[in-house]
Amino acid sequence: MEVGPRWRIGPFSGNGIAGQGEPARVRMTRTDGRNPAETAFPAETGGWRRDRSLGHTVAMTATRPPSADPTRPPTADPTGDSGCLAGLLASTRAVLLDFDGPVCDLFAGTSTAGVAARIKRRARRHWGPLAQEAEACDDSHDILQRLRDMYDTPAARPRGRRPLVVAERIVARQESRAVRTARPAPRLDGLVTSLRSLGMRLAVVSNNAEAPIRAYLRKHGIEDDFAGVFGRDPRDARRMKPDADCVLRALGRLSLPASQCLLIGDKVTDLKAARSAGTCFLGYTQDPVCARDMREGGANAVVSSYDPLIEAAGTLLPVLPKSGSLLGQEVPD
Repeated sequence: MEVGPRWRIGPFSGNGIAGQGEPARVRMTRTDGRNPAETAFPAETGGWRRDRSLGHTVAMTATRPPSADPTRPPTADPTGDSGCLAGLLASTRAVLLDFDGPVCDLFAGTSTAGVAARIKRRARRHWGPLAQEAEACDDSHDILQRLRDMYDTPAARPRGRRPLVVAERIVARQESRAVRTARPAPRLDGLVTSLRSLGMRLAVVSNNAEAPIRAYLRKHGIEDDFAGVFGRDPRDARRMKPDADCVLRALGRLSLPASQCLLIGDKVTDLKAARSAGTCFLGYTQDPVCARDMREGGANAVVSSYDPLIEAAGTLLPVLPKSGSLLGQEVPD
């Protein structure tokens, strides 16, 4: 049986991936050593248009609409155009999701001020009066960072680590209780199925503790869909996002370059971590102010639901081989 020639799809170039009005180009190289000009090639293949032959390589152009504003990264809404999202996914081999928000509603809008107050009472027993920034803090994650700042600040009487250890333990227990009743983000199951169908690897990168995250994934039957969980460093709260520590740990475990990974987050701190690590970023928020800040901060796209992302993933399925995403894969003529 004659086997048809095969093509290897290489990295993207051009501004189309960022949705800035120019087409994104990709080079498809024959793996049988023949010149592409010697054989027929469809004018349109799964949304790609042949531009020209370059030796054993064909330059292809992705067809998708430009952003309305060429000076702004692409945006999307639940009913918006998924073209820029398809381009974003086409060059993605792994998706990193923040936990609280993109995966589930961990605290359901409940304030964590009570937890912060408890931590401050325990810290005063060891350190005495707290710094003004710590006293004013009413968030369970922020108080971890404020106490760490105090610990690192020179004092007449050296401060021991005990308040840091106690604070971490209190917050982790709070998160463990919260995952028991946390509800999944709308359409998360569809998103996970769609991304996995494209052969993408998934991971959680979060400021939450790792054990509660794993417990949640296990409870909802999706633990096996995730290649890893990379949560808060219990020894150093300074490494929480916007620091890129958890993202860099994920990239190291996945053995993938940052340019081939997409981080989905619901806060500007997630965006800052993504930019620091070098990954692409998709904002997921229903808050118009946060969405605006993400766009202005350089997000590749912003959505208020997973519907356009799932739709975009569906448009790629006919193009992709079963083994994974476009990048680096071979496809038949």
